[in-house]
Order: sequence, then C-alpha cells, then structure tokens
Amino acid sequence: MPPVEILKDPGAGGAVVFENRWKRFESYLILLATVQLRRESAKVPLLAKVDPEDLVQEVMLSAWQHQNRFQGTTEAEWLAWLRVILANVLTDQVRAYLSDKRDVCLEIRINLDRTSGNLEGLLAARNGATPLTRMAREQELERVCAAILQLNGDAKTVIMARHLEGMTLHEIALRMGKNRDAVAKIWARGLVRLRQILIGGG
Repeated sequence: MPPVEILKDPGAGGAVVFENRWKRFESYLILLATVQLRRESAKVPLLAKVDPEDLVQEVMLSAWQHQNRFQGTTEAEWLAWLRVILANVLTDQVRAYLSDKRDVCLEIRINLDRTSGNLEGLLAARNGATPLTRMAREQELERVCAAILQLNGDAKTVIMARHLEGMTLHEIALRMGKNRDAVAKIWARGLVRLRQILIGGG
C-alpha cells in the first residue's frame, strides 16, 4: 500500500504498519536530534551526555500513543509532526538543566526545520537539478540519513556540521580544535566515503 494511503488512516494495520513506517525515518530523526543536541550543548554542557537514540525512542513512544492526533495525509506532514514531537522532547531536556526555565520550544522547532531543510538541500545537490518523485525522494532521504550515521568519528562530525548545521569549515575547525586545512581534508574524505556507502551499501 503506498505511504500516502497508509497515512490517510494512521491506525490502519496497527503496530506492524506503524513500526514499518517508523523504521523508514528513524535515522532521519536521530540525525536531527544529534544536531540539535550539539547546538544546545553549547549552552547546556550536560546535554552532551544525552543519547540522541534515547530521545528518538521517546518520540516513537509519544507518536504511537498519540497517533490519533495526526491530521495530515502525506509522509511530509507526518515527518513535520514528528519534528514537533522531537522539539517537545528536546525542550523538556533543555528545561531540566536550565535554571531560568526559559521557553526554548519555538527556537528548537525553528532549528529542527532548518536542519531538515539543509538535509533536503543535500539531497537536491546529490540528485542535481532533476526533481525526484515524492516516493523516490523519501527513499533517498532514508538512505542518505542512514549513510551519514555509518560514517566514523570526525568524518561524521564534519559532514553533519557542514551540511546539516550549515557551518563553514572555519567554524567547524574552531569547534573541533583543528586547523581549517585538516577539517577540509576530513570533509573531502567524508564525502568520498558517503558516496561509497550510498553506491555500495556499506
């Protein structure tokens, strides 16, 4: 059954349908959570110890418990709804460490949407000017997210900072305590490795 048809009735097929749909975009949410935790860790250092996968499991549980609240009909709308849930989960984490309990939810939502847009920009660059069909685009999103998470160490850090956070190589170098040329080499090697994973599956 096409994804759009499934999403016309979020409860259709029960747990199996939900789990299958969820697995397709789990890597996407882990990437968003990882990037946002890095942003927030600059203000709240303890957040560096929070596991993004644990946060995403909270998102999954909330989405399952409240799936009747989803009002959309497309996977793009479903992903936007999941980003709202993720923003709420992240906000709870940030507020737990902030003494002034400031309202950070809107800021986090804006950042998550921006990161998602950056990821779509990476997809567009990878596929040139040719527009993808909706289903092909969603499949590509899943593949690229999973591939980025397979990168090791500094390569993953640099690729995520450059393409998901929109940082310059100079800014990344300052964050990592490395010189710009070293970061540029890591970035180039990371892109090569990313292409290898996407082409060869590992």
